Amino acid sequence: MLKSERNFLHAANAITGISGIVYFAMLYFIEGSNEFSILNHPWQDAVRDWHIVLAPLLIFAVALILKGHILKKIRNNHRGRGRISGLLLCALFPVMAFSAYLLQVSANEITYKAFLYLHNTSSFLWVAIYLIHQARMMRQ
Repeated sequence: MLKSERNFLHAANAITGISGIVYFAMLYFIEGSNEFSILNHPWQDAVRDWHIVLAPLLIFAVALILKGHILKKIRNNHRGRGRISGLLLCALFPVMAFSAYLLQVSANEITYKAFLYLHNTSSFLWVAIYLIHQARMMRQ
């Protein structure tokens, strides 16, 4: 993987992950000061919008490293550090990305909640495993 690809992937993960975690915190951990407002924080809608706008950068970043890093390691049957976390990331990414898309287009409450839980769970796992994957690579 080229250094520029790695830096872009790290940046895309950081901005998508941070905006998602901040939005999650605003939604579930902050109580609104106005009892008549549906928002818990004045920036809640803006943070959600930024997360939705910036998340495609992560999809592009993963697509960018697909051939030169992901498929190359899988084809060569890589057995070194980061194999398990890398394979877990490969399994989590489509779940996270598709559940995000389906969350935006779901038409009823049941499917919306299902995609919401799926997206939140896969996203938190993605961030945690991505950090573990990077920590293992830095120790090499």
